[in-house]
Amino acid sequence: MLKDIREENVHKENKSFTRLIKDLPNFNKYSEIVSDINKKFELSLREGDKYYLCYLFSVLKKNNSLNKSEKIEKLKPTINRILDRIKNELSIDLFMDEQLKKGLSIHLYSTISRGGYSVLSEIYRLSDIKKLYPFAFEMSTITADVINEDYKYRFLDNELIYLSLHFQTAIERAKSNKDKIRVLIVCHLGQVSTDLIVNRIKNIYKDIEIVGAYSVQTFLKMKKNCYDFIISTEKLPNQNKNVIYISPLIKEQDKENIEAYIKRSESKKLFEELLQKGAFIEIENSKTYEDVLKEMVKVFNKNSSVDDKYLDSVINREKLSTTNINNIAIPHGKANHVIESSICIAYIKDGVKWGDTTVYHVFLIAFDNGLLEQNPGFFNNFYRKIAQIDSEESIENMEAIDKNKLIELMY
Repeated sequence: MLKDIREENVHKENKSFTRLIKDLPNFNKYSEIVSDINKKFELSLREGDKYYLCYLFSVLKKNNSLNKSEKIEKLKPTINRILDRIKNELSIDLFMDEQLKKGLSIHLYSTISRGGYSVLSEIYRLSDIKKLYPFAFEMSTITADVINEDYKYRFLDNELIYLSLHFQTAIERAKSNKDKIRVLIVCHLGQVSTDLIVNRIKNIYKDIEIVGAYSVQTFLKMKKNCYDFIISTEKLPNQNKNVIYISPLIKEQDKENIEAYIKRSESKKLFEELLQKGAFIEIENSKTYEDVLKEMVKVFNKNSSVDDKYLDSVINREKLSTTNINNIAIPHGKANHVIESSICIAYIKDGVKWGDTTVYHVFLIAFDNGLLEQNPGFFNNFYRKIAQIDSEESIENMEAIDKNKLIELMY
């Protein structure tokens, strides 16, 4: 910092600024310190620089007067606005990352309090950050906009480096937890009992991430999109789905219920991932189910998801026993002809003769060996879900395929 001031001498004397600094408590003390620094390091500081250093000392004193929790609380509304805007603009939810919120709050508080002085990074360059961490850099620009709106403070380009590093760290944390089931604990007992439940569940189930533990009152005020399911010791109002009620002692039956729910959640996550990259098409003028299958496999071929023998394996499977269930068909081929697991869902406007029924919706599933080995029960679970009567009746009424509706119907 001293080197930057000596080389740049950017802080010119301003009468209004000087007057404000002279009115600061302990100005004389700060002035003596600055004079000693100027002499010791032979800085040849201008008067404006000296006053600015006095200002920095006053800010540091003010900064240290607040502890970390107070700084976090003070910045809480702004942090929430930042994360909300990131979620809306970039479709990534960081609300449950407490480490990010704490680190960002303290960093922003210190930055704003410094009043515009930036310490240059000797390790990172902004061009490197943009190239290596473009997503994190976008988050930093969103943050800068919100800070400018709330505090009229405009970030320098160099200051965006440190913001980007905060966000990239959060992104890395999110990646490491991507495959884990997110669980929220709701407990009506004291902190000691809550901590015991949290630690027991962590020790028993290694593939879950506990995103928080809250009282019923706090839970009811929370956003409801930050977890996969809830484990609660007390009945929750208006919560009929995605809740497992357990004894505070976590009995054997509780463990079995949690295990079953974890498997269900894993299946749902996998289905959601397949749907996100899946294809949804409408087919007209198909006279046979073979015509339908050819159109659907074309989608897989375009994405290089299957090899050239996959279509034959699907048709041969249908010849053994058609996969229609009333007005829905669930054809599939051999896994060794699948390059990448995929799903194609087709709506046949006029229907097509399929076995002994007329089919309007076709779910063509291509699961590779890796998926089936890692999730041996997924195919059977998927098939059973589609085959359920309530799912059938609901799907039959869908003229267009809605991803979210499908997930809701099946899980």
